[in-house]
Amino acid sequence: MAIVLNNSHGALLIALLALALGGCSQEPWGYVSGIVTVDGQPVGPGTLVFEPSDPERGNGPSSLGYFDTSGEFSLVSAGGKKGAPVGNYRVKIMAGGPGSLAEESAAIEAQKKPSPIPSKYFHHDAGLTATVKDGEQEINFDLES
Repeated sequence: MAIVLNNSHGALLIALLALALGGCSQEPWGYVSGIVTVDGQPVGPGTLVFEPSDPERGNGPSSLGYFDTSGEFSLVSAGGKKGAPVGNYRVKIMAGGPGSLAEESAAIEAQKKPSPIPSKYFHHDAGLTATVKDGEQEINFDLES
């Protein structure tokens, strides 16, 4: 048995199906920016890692933010999509940006100068957390030295 639709019904059915399928794949998304400071002063360069901590999300993809000496960052998720899925996250912060982590570490070691970002903030037990909400938002981190 075949179902025959005229052109207008077929086009409407296809449009409704596309809309329904498109809506199913959309998850709430947050566009996060902010500033990282240590003792109230902007620091950088550095990297933030937002790791999902909601049990229902499991080990979903992490989001990253890179910042320069101004401390300003914006999160980017897997595939280069700006932002992060809505939810709760553990946050890790470390010195060094994309492609410069090894160079920065070598420069700090060579100068025997400590990083302005304490290494304790790149561990799970540092206690840094964040909640990403739907839409645009600012999340700032003021670290203690």
